[in-house]
Amino acid sequence: MPNFVDYHRALPIMSPQDVQDMVEKIRNGDPSQYGVESWKIYVGLDGQAWCCLEADSDEAVIQAHDGMKFQQDPQNVVEAVILV
Repeated sequence: MPNFVDYHRALPIMSPQDVQDMVEKIRNGDPSQYGVESWKIYVGLDGQAWCCLEADSDEAVIQAHDGMKFQQDPQNVVEAVILV
């Protein structure tokens, strides 16, 4: 399955409960309905974020974000190869 990385320049303000709900959805496999099998999120201390995903396509990445109520610009989604 292809790997993708996407970038969020700034995260929306989310309550602790909203963050927990998003984490629960990812852990429960909700994004898999869009063709996303693995989702790791890295958050910078300055509010930027990167998602590393295994997905069927870049469109699946965007749909999975939409399903989490998290808009993603297609220009910020790139297919990537894992080197190590």
